[in-house]
Amino acid sequence: MKKLVLITVLCCLFAGAVAARQNTASQFEGRWVWNGTKEHFITEIVFSGDVILFYNSDEKIFVGFRFTYTDQFINIFQYGDIISLAYNLSGGLLILDYFYEDEWLTYIRSPQTIPSPLEGLWKIENITSSEPLLAEHWKEVSYFLFIQDTMMLYHSKEGMYAGIRVRFDCETIFPVYEEYEDYLTFNFRVQGNMLILNDKDGVRIELLKTYSVIP
Repeated sequence: MKKLVLITVLCCLFAGAVAARQNTASQFEGRWVWNGTKEHFITEIVFSGDVILFYNSDEKIFVGFRFTYTDQFINIFQYGDIISLAYNLSGGLLILDYFYEDEWLTYIRSPQTIPSPLEGLWKIENITSSEPLLAEHWKEVSYFLFIQDTMMLYHSKEGMYAGIRVRFDCETIFPVYEEYEDYLTFNFRVQGNMLILNDKDGVRIELLKTYSVIP
């Protein structure tokens, strides 16, 4: 039951609207780390194609949404609405105003980490489990997105990504933070364009690669 609760939290903690991603890099492409000034819980931002990921250091999770941008604003799609963040981009510095009240926060461009062995977007084709309720719950997730050291789940009903930081050991995916190990550890196997995930509770998820993420 704890596993059902965690999946629900990851999928429903935040919500937004995400359309089909484009495999095109923006001027923000890559990882940005907060410089530590002022108080803020979003300590890391990752841009990949037209998806932006926010790392919530309090919850130790990433959430992701589709975005576009102009010369002045990063426009993030949530609940069918658009949240616009004013920004300044200068070399390796990205300065954002989150609350329209001159609460400017500075992020520093970080060197790219090693790409994930599963780097890319994978669409769920089939889910089987000895526990029907657990299999049904997983069916609310339609994609897995792997970007560097993150594993993101796309919840089609809520229209957003949510996920965690992971590490890889041979053919096993481990959450970096041990509180998630019992719920989101997978053995994986790649067969051509197919990815097969198995967890310790007997859930088997078969996925088809949609495209690779820009490294």
